[in-house]
Amino acid sequence: MFSCIEKALISDSIQETLEMTCLAFEKSINSPIEESLSRTILPIERVCFPGKPLWVSPREVPRRRLGSDAGKRSFIHAIA
Repeated sequence: MFSCIEKALISDSIQETLEMTCLAFEKSINSPIEESLSRTILPIERVCFPGKPLWVSPREVPRRRLGSDAGKRSFIHAIA
């Protein structure tokens, strides 16, 4: 699971980030965390972002209620 999260963070590809995030989520549900505690954690400087993120006003984003899946994802994203 952690290797998927790491790949999602260091990828500059939105598609790969989405795929790795979904895979990490699936792994977190389907099996206990079994990765070694001795794994090396990369420095935060390795995190990548898309070349040109799209910035929009919060008023232009559709409202998502916390009871919906989209609302829960938005809430977790805001916390992160």
